[in-house]
Amino acid sequence: MKKRFLSIVLAVLMLVSVLSVTAMAADRTTVNAAQSGIEATKTAQWVDEKEGIAEITITVKGEPPEVSTPEVDAVLVIDLSGSMNDNNKLKDAKAAAKNFVDKFFGQDAPASYKKSVQIAVVGYSDTAYAYAGLTKAEDANKLYTLFGSGRGSLKADGGTNIQDGIYRAQQILKNGRAGAKKVMVVLSDGEPTYSFDADVAHTFGQNEETYGVKKNNFPYVVSEIDHTGRVGSGSAYATGAYHYYYYYCTDDKNVQQYYYVQNHGVGTVSEAYWAKKDGTTIYSIGFGISQYESGGYGHPQRETDVYKVAQSLASDDKKFKLAKDGGELGNVFDGIANEVAKYTAYNPTVIDTMGQNFEVVPSSLPTDKNVTLKSDGSLEWDITKGELDTTKHELKFQVKYDKTKLTDDEMLLTNGEAKLIYSKTEGGEPDQKQSIASGQVPNLAKKVTYVDTDGTKYTDDAHKETLYWKGTTVERAGAPANKEGYTFAGWTTSGTAVDGDNKFTIADTDITFTATWTEKDYQLTTGVYYISDNVVPPDSVLYSYRTVGSPRLKEGEKVTLPDFVDVQDSEHDGVWKFLGWYEYYGLSTARKYEGTFSPRCVA
Repeated sequence: MKKRFLSIVLAVLMLVSVLSVTAMAADRTTVNAAQSGIEATKTAQWVDEKEGIAEITITVKGEPPEVSTPEVDAVLVIDLSGSMNDNNKLKDAKAAAKNFVDKFFGQDAPASYKKSVQIAVVGYSDTAYAYAGLTKAEDANKLYTLFGSGRGSLKADGGTNIQDGIYRAQQILKNGRAGAKKVMVVLSDGEPTYSFDADVAHTFGQNEETYGVKKNNFPYVVSEIDHTGRVGSGSAYATGAYHYYYYYCTDDKNVQQYYYVQNHGVGTVSEAYWAKKDGTTIYSIGFGISQYESGGYGHPQRETDVYKVAQSLASDDKKFKLAKDGGELGNVFDGIANEVAKYTAYNPTVIDTMGQNFEVVPSSLPTDKNVTLKSDGSLEWDITKGELDTTKHELKFQVKYDKTKLTDDEMLLTNGEAKLIYSKTEGGEPDQKQSIASGQVPNLAKKVTYVDTDGTKYTDDAHKETLYWKGTTVERAGAPANKEGYTFAGWTTSGTAVDGDNKFTIADTDITFTATWTEKDYQLTTGVYYISDNVVPPDSVLYSYRTVGSPRLKEGEKVTLPDFVDVQDSEHDGVWKFLGWYEYYGLSTARKYEGTFSPRCVA
């Protein structure tokens, strides 16, 4: 049965970061500008105003610059074995490769990419061929021709000689620019069906660097490879009965060991090992391959040969990718372009404290992100293990405001100052810190104030200025303390009289209630004394009350009493005579009263 392992190479993107500062809407929140190529922002907005719940969004990503991109020499190694004609795999591979080239050489690509990146293409089937050497942006059309469908485009047929593809790609990189980063991306849809003969084998020591080779699957690699001595039928992973060959090596105990090579994986993985040891970074993509297969009756599943080979081709586990279809393959290409960038941060973590009177709503924390709610109420978000690339990492969660602790601040800080902590080098100490400005939301607490006509605030318990949360139903206070000479007539707000239900709901603005008063009026009532010549008031023997003046009088109003009041009492007519007016409660001297009316005297 024929199994083929596809090697496609996706080229590389070196991203060095310088970032622009982004500004946020004032009613949402703050943003933290870029620092050292990292963009970190935090926004906040109310999602349930009545309950005081706000949504926080923290976004972190590395940003590629448009200047100072390091030089990159990249080779796309593409499987052209016959199985690539199945299920449009070759078409998908060429489309992904074209988009990859567009990223560096396309119309919208930064000038720094066009200047710094070179891309080559190697295809392999029974043998490998360099279809394009290291190509600059101005010559990109030759690459686009290869990825098209017409004359001069890549065609698939034959077996799978991944080892030859890797060997040809490495020769191109060796002859590339001195100091440029060397990158090879190998994509395969099946296990190798060819390899090369070799003379020497080398076993790995206990602590020896394997450059991504899995020792449990490939305990040794071969060297002194004869690239003219191809082995295999092109239709099977096994070398076959007529192609058994052995290598020897001296192990750590200086004992000569012999290794019989019975599959093409050994030579293929060995070719990649020597390229990686020479400084080339290899990405390996398994296109439409399976990780496991049946182990046979009564035995557990086992890893497939194609998976074992593809995994050990990569420089490390993070550079080994799987794509089940064309859509995933395109995403893998984009991811590789980001990963090959020069990263500004590794193992980034955000530590976020909550703002005053805010706490996290635990049920809002996403389950698909590595987020921990600490005992002190702060959050710790482990963004990613490894490099911080241009992928947008976003965390959304909710916080709730304690409405029993209202303030009159214009804005509320939902969070304290968050910190982005990271390492500048892969595997280094997380000793770098970057601030992320706190999120803010408008304060929804509104004042209810009661004032007198002149604007003086009432300060008694019933009428003192009080904060209420938006949406709260409040019962309006009653009449204030009595004001001498006046009667309380009700409250007005914004010049409009308040009537009807005493309850009201807090809206978007502060509310001020102003007291209105009606000045009191009085009817002048005074005593009329009818006194004999020998009697001196106030020892009157007889008196009565009489109303004088019309209409009713205001405080301070002038009033003139008549000079004479005719005696209306017939019983005493002629006996008593009018002597004059006396103030209420009496004066000792008779006089005509003329002056300022005071209700304290006559009520």
